[in-house]
Amino acid sequence: MKKSLTGALAVLLASSVCAQASVQDLINGVKSKNLEAVQQLLAAGEDVNAQNEQGNTALHYAIATDNAEMTRLLLNSGANLNAANEKGWTPLKIAEKKNVQNVTAVLAEMQAANEKIAKSNEVNTIAAERQLIQRAAAEVERARDSEKTALAAQEEAETKALILESKLAMLEKTLAEKSKALEDAEKQNKEALKKVEDAQKQVKEAQKAIEAKTEAKPQAQPAKKVAPKVAPKPQPKKPAQPKKIAQPKPAPVKVRIPQPSTFHKGMTDGAEEVIYCLDLLGQGENKHMAQAGAYYAASNGVAEARYQQIVSYATDFYHNADDNALKQRVDACGKVITPNDAVEQNKIIRALNQSLNSRPNSLIAIE
Repeated sequence: MKKSLTGALAVLLASSVCAQASVQDLINGVKSKNLEAVQQLLAAGEDVNAQNEQGNTALHYAIATDNAEMTRLLLNSGANLNAANEKGWTPLKIAEKKNVQNVTAVLAEMQAANEKIAKSNEVNTIAAERQLIQRAAAEVERARDSEKTALAAQEEAETKALILESKLAMLEKTLAEKSKALEDAEKQNKEALKKVEDAQKQVKEAQKAIEAKTEAKPQAQPAKKVAPKVAPKPQPKKPAQPKKIAQPKPAPVKVRIPQPSTFHKGMTDGAEEVIYCLDLLGQGENKHMAQAGAYYAASNGVAEARYQQIVSYATDFYHNADDNALKQRVDACGKVITPNDAVEQNKIIRALNQSLNSRPNSLIAIE
């Protein structure tokens, strides 16, 4: 007995899981805008109004994503616009609250078509009822006009006529009530569409207000840093020195100094720039930095001829640039070759300073 109950529960659970998976497949098809997959699932008998764990149907997601074609397909397949989820939201309420212009157009189109069908059905019903009345009247007339009809038959015919007239009165009353209900439904639909349009206008106005505030908001300017004024230290008076006869300065040697961009062309990750910097900083006593440039060139596939050209550029710059230009170039090189590791960074900075201090009349320091 226990085994049979367990088996039954397992079957129920499996069927529930399968049903939930089938519903999720339909919803996933709507979310991914796969119209063909949704058509196949509906053709296979999937319930268009099936709800997931949150109570949402496929129509909830089609309207929420403003998917007009998917909404039309689901409505034509019998989707319910008034199916509420766990929060009480219906697809129609979503259309009213969200800016879904494409879906609103579809709803208006389908509403007009439904109204046309309803009016056509009402007209057909009235025509059928009139035809029935005409037939009944014809039967009454035939019964009255027939001289061979017995009194009983005449009374029976008159009774039928009375019954038909009563039915006609009831049908006319029902028709009037249906016409009134149809008018009320049309009024409600117009009000609902008006609410949707008003909501869309409010959303657009809110977006415009947000954009206007964003454009009008001034950009904060960073506060300028003011360097503190330091009083100059008093300098000791130097003894008078005999005037030296000024010697004419030799004309500076004009050497073409390549800019950093020269070495970036055609290379990845600025390999030539790193080699240039290592060889520039190795022009003093720190020959290991020049060796590091050679090792870096070999590791990054820089040709020997190109490496020698880079070394020549660095040598010319080191021996011919003034101290200010050299300082700027060294600062730029420090940013290129300084690694993230603090130990290696300190080694390079110490070697850099030693190289600069070995140059005559150089007072450049980085630390």
